[in-house]
Amino acid sequence: MIQKVSSLIAVDPGSTNAGIAYFEHEKLITSEQLKFKPKDSFYNRLRGLKSSVEKFLSNYGAMDYIALETQFIGFNPQAGIKIAQARGVILALAFDYDVKIVDISPQETRSYYGVKGNAKKQAYQDIVKLEFQDSVIKGEDEADAIAIGSTAINKIKQANLYEKSIK
Repeated sequence: MIQKVSSLIAVDPGSTNAGIAYFEHEKLITSEQLKFKPKDSFYNRLRGLKSSVEKFLSNYGAMDYIALETQFIGFNPQAGIKIAQARGVILALAFDYDVKIVDISPQETRSYYGVKGNAKKQAYQDIVKLEFQDSVIKGEDEADAIAIGSTAINKIKQANLYEKSIK
């Protein structure tokens, strides 16, 4: 029997908004849509992201994993750089709290939810809202964080299964 993932925080990092979700024993416990004030400087928004993630890390005790969406640099390289900086803040916290890091690409999340190709995020966000309909999901970044968390749990379980199969 594969051991359950005991605790995981999933983050959809962003420079203007972000999502965060906490899973315990593979069950969604809580999630938030983080909205930062657009008039705040970029560095103050990063400070707010750090504070929110750190609150989750300290409130829920020793954490096994933190799952982060990898950045996709599309038409706007500056946006990609800002996402990379937001990821850097979260990675530094993971190092400080000695938490294992799981990178999840947007393609992995789409695949996990059965969404093909370059479909819009809305396609799997709708599935997430159905899957977790007992939770009040306040925004698309929160839905993304939940999807990232579910995908990460599946990825970790597959890696554990693979390790057991080669022993």
